Amino acid sequence: LGDGANAVTLRATDDDGASSSTSVTITVAAPNVPPTVSITGGDRSVSDSDGSSGETVSVSATAADSDGSVSSEEWLVGGSVVATGTSANLSLDDGGTQVTFRATDNDGDSSSTSVTITVAAPNAPPTVSITGGDRSVTDTDGSAGETISFSATATDSDGSVSSTEWLVGGAVVATGTSVDLSL
Repeated sequence: LGDGANAVTLRATDDDGASSSTSVTITVAAPNVPPTVSITGGDRSVSDSDGSSGETVSVSATAADSDGSVSSEEWLVGGSVVATGTSANLSLDDGGTQVTFRATDNDGDSSSTSVTITVAAPNAPPTVSITGGDRSVTDTDGSAGETISFSATATDSDGSVSSTEWLVGGAVVATGTSVDLSL
């Protein structure tokens, strides 16, 4: 039988040609079509906005049901529901996070789609160290000022060091990681 209302009749005829019949209506319900879902923007990367780990990310989605209505919408992170509705602000950790949007229709069927949102870790400043640290230097010639040799290291845990500068009294006096300064 096809989807929709179908009339089924039984007719009986006796050996003298008399007949009678009865009918019933059988309605075949079409199979439920689950909702369609889509997350706006797809996979994406989000820059750190405040120098702290993690970021609040705004997400939005659409859900439609061609043969009924959408009864619920949920946002999931790590398999747990973290928000409801078609838009939400999600607190995501640094790195890649799979975010899933799931919609359920009035017949109980659901559909979901996922995207990966990557939150950039905050930039860590370089680590610097001057070899020898604080020290006192003896005047070697009885005249004001001495030439002092300095060396240092500079490393960056999440990138590379692009420049090094030596400052005296707030003014740049040399570049590089080794220098002889007259003080």
